[in-house]
Amino acid sequence: MSLSERDYQTPRPAAPGLPPLPDENEENELLRYMRLAWERRWLVLLCTAAFLLFTAVQLRKTTNIFIATARIKFEPSATRYLDFGEVGRPTNAIDEIRTQVEIIRGPQITHDVIRSLGLDRPRQAAAATQDSTRNPLDIVDTLTRQWNHLKREARAFLVPSPPVEIPADLQRQQWMIAWLRDRVQVRQYQDTKLIDIIVRDSDPRRAADIANAYAEQYQRSLGARRTDSYDSVRKFFDEQLQQARLDLIRANEAVLDYSARLDTDLQLMEQESEIALDMTRSLRREVETLRNEIALIDAQESIEDDGAIKAHLLSRDRLYIDLTNRISELELRRIALVAENTEDHPEVVRIDRQIGSLRENLDSHVALFDLQTTGESLLSRERLRALQERLREQEQRFNRLSEQLIGYRPLRMNVEVQQQLYDQLLARAKEIGVASEVIPDNVTIQAPAAIPTVASEPRVFSALIGNGLLGFLLGCVLAIGLGLADRTIHDPHRVTLMTGLPSLAIIPFLGRGRFNLLRLRRRDPVQLTHKLDPYSTQAESFRLLRTAMLYSTAGQSPRAIVVTSCTPSEGKSTVAANLALAFAGLGEKTLLIDADLKLPNVHRIFQTRKTPGLTDVLTNQVQVESAIVESGIGNLAILPAGPTAPNPVELLDSAEMSALLDTLKQRYQRIILDSAPLHGMSDGFVLAGKADGVCLVASLGRTRIDILRRIVGQMQSLKNRRILGIVFNDQSGRGLPGRKGDYGLEGNGAYGYTRSGRGRYDKRRRHESDEVKMLAKKG
Repeated sequence: MSLSERDYQTPRPAAPGLPPLPDENEENELLRYMRLAWERRWLVLLCTAAFLLFTAVQLRKTTNIFIATARIKFEPSATRYLDFGEVGRPTNAIDEIRTQVEIIRGPQITHDVIRSLGLDRPRQAAAATQDSTRNPLDIVDTLTRQWNHLKREARAFLVPSPPVEIPADLQRQQWMIAWLRDRVQVRQYQDTKLIDIIVRDSDPRRAADIANAYAEQYQRSLGARRTDSYDSVRKFFDEQLQQARLDLIRANEAVLDYSARLDTDLQLMEQESEIALDMTRSLRREVETLRNEIALIDAQESIEDDGAIKAHLLSRDRLYIDLTNRISELELRRIALVAENTEDHPEVVRIDRQIGSLRENLDSHVALFDLQTTGESLLSRERLRALQERLREQEQRFNRLSEQLIGYRPLRMNVEVQQQLYDQLLARAKEIGVASEVIPDNVTIQAPAAIPTVASEPRVFSALIGNGLLGFLLGCVLAIGLGLADRTIHDPHRVTLMTGLPSLAIIPFLGRGRFNLLRLRRRDPVQLTHKLDPYSTQAESFRLLRTAMLYSTAGQSPRAIVVTSCTPSEGKSTVAANLALAFAGLGEKTLLIDADLKLPNVHRIFQTRKTPGLTDVLTNQVQVESAIVESGIGNLAILPAGPTAPNPVELLDSAEMSALLDTLKQRYQRIILDSAPLHGMSDGFVLAGKADGVCLVASLGRTRIDILRRIVGQMQSLKNRRILGIVFNDQSGRGLPGRKGDYGLEGNGAYGYTRSGRGRYDKRRRHESDEVKMLAKKG
């Protein structure tokens, strides 16, 4: 987890009555990574420049590569030489074209090309392979080859195998095939029937020759394969035709042998059998019809036994109806005559005779009707017996003929099958003979390879842009990785949120130059504010620190202030010296004490003597008045550290040190103590208990956040040791002296952005502060 995500967990308080403010620790990841890369932009630029330089050097060493392309057209439908009419999966043209691409790239075509160009001879092979077509800028290709080589070496080491003796000619041939296939690329052109043969070579003429040789050898090999295919198919059909002819002859001979054994005409017997079969079928149909008629007659006879049904049938007979009607009329007339006369009346007697005659005729007709039905039944039964007899005779005849023909029919069927197979094979053989002569070639050379006049590789601009971008990305990754691994502080606002201490001031970098690479800086001699441009950001930042010190406590401002840091080289001595100058600029009598008895530095800053100093005063070797040195700047005196003491902590924690501070407070209005760092040393903690407050200096980009938190916690846990705030030192990139955009005083006295040149004092300013005038007179 990075610094901003793990170490800063203090949320911002919200104003009363307002919704809570968003957590300022949350930062967009992309913006955070961009900030980390920008802070180490010199590393990004260095990586980019290194890759560009490497690319330029390699471009000088790279051989020009020429590309020649031969284009051929392949018709997939023409490769299907024969169509046997089978039902199966249709030919896939795309798969067939891909197959042809692999065939072109195969070792057989490559071997034919080598032989046709004469590259199989040692001298020509050595001359052809002396130039390399590998692009040294192709990092992916180089890494792939190295990885494959490492795998082969590892396999040979782990699984040793006995050496195989390979003839020199075969080794040279295999090496030439691999060399040529490495230069040749075969691909289908945009899902069409076109195939491109692309050759890369340092010799333009040789590249074109190789591409054309591949196209010609492929066309020749495909034609040879087609001819071989037709020859093999024609040979196959010739063999099948000969076999079918022999089978047909054998079948006919078998029929003739069977006919000779029976000593009869088998064809005539077969015709008679067919006639007998037809007659048998006809008689069977007649028998079935007659049986139906007999069944109908039997049904009628059974119906006639019922009187009602018989009467119903007779009622449909016209003669029966006429006789019945006439009898009915005569009976009506008789009834009428009997009613008028007697039964002996001659007319009545005559009618009775007529009625009797008609009744006799009616009875005769009914008896004839019964006799007719019985006769038809008998006649039909006789016909049925005759037909059944004829049917049995025909069936016996058909069975006799069938028994004689039972061995002939399979032989005859075999003859017919062999005849059909022979006819089909003969027709197919004729089609193959015609197709082998008229079918067009399915491979044509659409565009032979021309000799290239312009080198295709290396692509200078593409290589520069690509490798430059790669270097830029690598630099960004390194910069972001270093930023994520950096545990130092960078954001003063977040440090104040984490520790709860106020930020007193942010001091810009005080060196004369700046060299920011991998977060490193060149340390220059310390600069004091009275030597800088009084309108610069550095001078303004120390005036701001002075103001913060004056208003850091309620009531009286602190008089004795300890300036310390967490670790060495964070600029505490520089801050202490310039803070003392700032207080002296107000007209206050200020004393700067070098209390860092282990590694004093104040005497170097002001170029004064080191001894006698604080060590001599605390050991009562000299008086304090003799140890104090005038700095040459008005209202500012210096008490150097003196000689190195073997027990500096005991001296600082002694009663003499407390008494000395009390005495100095009566003489000076402000006392600044430059103490040793707090990490791993107790000097600063001892002085903090004797002073009015502690000013903690933290260097941006140098002070580690965990050490700062531990020091603040230790200081706050001790009594009578109060941290006034944190001063953030070495803020780089903003407010450097003389940079356009510094926030200071304009030449007319108004606040704004200064317009002075780089490091040069603006002599056109007409208004200076009283503080600057006083420092100039007394300095």
